[in-house]
Amino acid sequence: MQLPDIANKSKGRLRAAFLCGWFFWVGIALSACAGGNGGPFSSTVATFIPGEGDYSRQAESIPYASIALSVAGHGGLLVLAEKSDRVTFWQTSTGETVVLANEYLEATRGLSRDLLSARVVGESSPPWHGAVGDPVSYKVERSWRDSEGREKAGQGNATLTCGPEREKLDLPLAAIRLERCREVVSWSNGKQTASVIWRSPGDRHIWAAEVVPWPGGPVIAWRVARPWW
Repeated sequence: MQLPDIANKSKGRLRAAFLCGWFFWVGIALSACAGGNGGPFSSTVATFIPGEGDYSRQAESIPYASIALSVAGHGGLLVLAEKSDRVTFWQTSTGETVVLANEYLEATRGLSRDLLSARVVGESSPPWHGAVGDPVSYKVERSWRDSEGREKAGQGNATLTCGPEREKLDLPLAAIRLERCREVVSWSNGKQTASVIWRSPGDRHIWAAEVVPWPGGPVIAWRVARPWW
């Protein structure tokens, strides 16, 4: 899908923000040198494209790639700001940013608690692109910043289980049947997190997800309105 002019014009501003720093795992820069601190994510998203949880009307009026995204239950509709190969950038009007890689959460910037980086260790392709069958096991490494600004990192053993049943899910612009996959991560500190993704049976694109990126972290959820693939 070709990006609109407004999104293309934002590329320079986005790249300027990202060039100030770098993530040691994924090499994506999301530092603060391009702008101010901004307000809470829940309010900035709401001012970007207002909504009360049902974003179908807003999504219908915008012919570009978009997702309905929430963090800890607060959010709004975001339009794709930039796409680079497997990575997509979703940014609010005041700079809060969410990064998806292979359609899965990879980083955030500007929230009260941020995911700094995420990676699957030693896998040539994303586990969620695999076929339905036995659970898939893999290792994950993630780093994050807590509400007091302290940076932390963790490792864990993950198990992804995708069932053959197709579950009907309401998206902003459609209701479609998707495969439900559950990811459970057993962290090295003894804690566990559980996340869910919904993917299309044929091409295995992720249409929706509810992700807990680290132990005690917020639920970051999104549902695709208009896809970008």
